[in-house]
Amino acid sequence: MNTRTESGDVHESEKIRNLVGRARVRELTMRSDVPGLVFLAAHVAFMLATGYLLFLSLGSLWVVPATFIHGIGIVHLFAPFHEAAHNTPFRSRWLNRSVAFVTGLVLTLLPRVFRYQHAEHHTYTHVVERDPQAIPMGETLGGFLYYASAIPYFQSLSTTLFRHLVGNFNDGEKRAVPASAFPALRLEAYIFGVIYLALLVGSIWFQSWVVAIYWLIPRIVGEPVERVIRMSEHVGCPKVGDMLFNTRTVLTMAPARWLSWNMAYHAEHHAIPLVPFHKLGDLHEILGPNLGEMRKGYIETVRHLVRNGIKNSAKTRNAAAG
Repeated sequence: MNTRTESGDVHESEKIRNLVGRARVRELTMRSDVPGLVFLAAHVAFMLATGYLLFLSLGSLWVVPATFIHGIGIVHLFAPFHEAAHNTPFRSRWLNRSVAFVTGLVLTLLPRVFRYQHAEHHTYTHVVERDPQAIPMGETLGGFLYYASAIPYFQSLSTTLFRHLVGNFNDGEKRAVPASAFPALRLEAYIFGVIYLALLVGSIWFQSWVVAIYWLIPRIVGEPVERVIRMSEHVGCPKVGDMLFNTRTVLTMAPARWLSWNMAYHAEHHAIPLVPFHKLGDLHEILGPNLGEMRKGYIETVRHLVRNGIKNSAKTRNAAAG
């Protein structure tokens, strides 16, 4: 069983800070509103452009690739959502909260519970028994393919929203979230629910497919790409306490790094979570030689994970047969 102690966390954090240098850490963790606003504006512009392409493609076969490309932009809103949950992309607290709320609304991700669970994820990274955002099914080939389909992910999103609406919190949430925060979590679910209901009623009233065409369908079509990216971050990494080894960095193309707000530098992000996304490249230059899990591109990463999943599936079958 993999366990993580407070003293172990302190030791790993101290080791990383010594590698980077305390003065450099202070410099890297300084926040500013400008880079986040530039990235956010560019991300919105990308989605407007792909949305316009989708509009032009309606009624033709081009609607299929246009829907997929538009969906890529939508599902990658997880990048600013995730960053805003860390309060790092903007210096202004209200900007972080606002971006987390709006992007969470698009993705059906409740920001408050995500913040609490993500803090647990960073504390107990890749510890299946404690990491609420671990993806253990991705360790076998069948599980990898099933999770990549996004079916279990959408099931989790929908059940979480409905559970919170009725005040039902699972054991993982009770472990990560203080009891005093449960009313706020339920209120947030109510707000999301009311907005979704208003969109549904409005669509029926005006007999409009706009919400489905430009949001829901592309969101569903594009999500498998995001699920593969999420699995690339930890699946198949050693289940150890060392943050330079239990998290993977993917050296991908600049457009992919931009769309994911530099989260391809994921080991660097876990090493010092307070470093804003736009400085992770600088942190990579320092920590890169010390990383234990680094792959060249997402295609190579998927190949590695599939090979690893095939081996694990064989081991599981052999163990069951024995």
